[in-house]
Amino acid sequence: MSSKEKEERIKQFLDLSTRIETERLIIKKFEEGDGKGLFSLLERNNNRKLLKEHVDEATDVQFLEDAETRVRSLAADFINRKRFVMGI
Repeated sequence: MSSKEKEERIKQFLDLSTRIETERLIIKKFEEGDGKGLFSLLERNNNRKLLKEHVDEATDVQFLEDAETRVRSLAADFINRKRFVMGI
């Protein structure tokens, strides 16, 4: 078994939290339906422009439908252990 295969196998068995909650903060795995919140966040206070410097993906979300598509893709990546993106 190659080291790449071993690495992939280990990822499958990681027991990751999908939600971290404190008194003042909730960080959770994106889920279907979270697109509206993501879109709202990007639209507020010129956030899309500020994020462009650090997160090019933020500029791809121009419409509510784009946000929902992005959220579903991130949720699938989390389940498949490809990326572990969470939202605040």
